[in-house]
Amino acid sequence: MSRVLVAALAALLVASTPQVRKPVCAPDNAGLTLPPGFCALVVAESIGPSRHMVVLENGDLLVAVSGPRGGVRLLRDTTGDGKADVVSAFGVGGGTGIAFGGEYLYFATNDAVVRWHWNIGQLAPNGGPDTVVSGLTDRRQHAAKSIVIGSDGMLYVNIGAPSNSMPQACATPSRWPWIRPPARSSLPSMGAISSPRTGPSSIPTR
Repeated sequence: MSRVLVAALAALLVASTPQVRKPVCAPDNAGLTLPPGFCALVVAESIGPSRHMVVLENGDLLVAVSGPRGGVRLLRDTTGDGKADVVSAFGVGGGTGIAFGGEYLYFATNDAVVRWHWNIGQLAPNGGPDTVVSGLTDRRQHAAKSIVIGSDGMLYVNIGAPSNSMPQACATPSRWPWIRPPARSSLPSMGAISSPRTGPSSIPTR
């Protein structure tokens, strides 16, 4: 979507952001139909096709943008009106998955997951990313990789089926990379474990 659907959960944004003043929601809730107690406004427009985002403890929004001009967009509201007046762009190409855990920002393209060491408050990475895992399936349909960090500290990567049906040829097991990145510094070499071709795969983040 070209508009960031961000403030649909306005209560979350107001609670998590050190605002100068409380944002005023749009009279029409940015065209959304919301349950009682929720309101919305447009935080940013024309940043590219966006599906997932994370909200940092200082209120910064980090949005995964897909497509050939995609990557990560950092949106910051410095005036307290709920609209992003600072936008920073970086990344390694288009992607859908994004997550933040510990001191790292994770970003998933269609065939890999990378991460940057991240200090709350910075606008862009201080260097290039580490590759957490690469070589993920990228075939036809459902190539996007959504990611989440579980309460067990594992990074879960969803692997979609390459079609809306499941012929026998697509149902055979495959092998997926599995690595345990250290807290900082360089990553060790990858090992492999047996995993289904589709469905979530888990990767330790510690």
